[in-house]
Amino acid sequence: MNGGEPEPQDPERWLGYAEEDLRAARMFHERVDFSPRHACWYAQQSAEKALKAVVLEDRPLAPKTHIMADLWPPTAGSIVSTADLAHLTRLVETARYPDAVPAPTEADARRAIDVAGTIYDFVAAEFERRGAIN
Repeated sequence: MNGGEPEPQDPERWLGYAEEDLRAARMFHERVDFSPRHACWYAQQSAEKALKAVVLEDRPLAPKTHIMADLWPPTAGSIVSTADLAHLTRLVETARYPDAVPAPTEADARRAIDVAGTIYDFVAAEFERRGAIN
């Protein structure tokens, strides 16, 4: 550790960021003065960071990928569909760049938040069950 701060590749740190991103996604979704793309982006980031937290339990570095299916742990089974994982992966582009089409919709935001919440809840429960969260 470095002065009480968690290490950058600490799974608990990644899960904490995932929780913050999920809260941000929900906040942006409630605000009518923001495009749905903001909620989509933070929901995707929440799910990605939660899954990378799982990966970091077995590997020293988080993989540099946004492809959700590549991060999917076998232990998660089918709590979300491959279509939902593909939806989150598409949002990496469509929620960030003006030239990516189609632009995310309200329905995309709701779906992304639901899927990210399911993923976060699964990972947090697994960490708690294994005593990985302080």
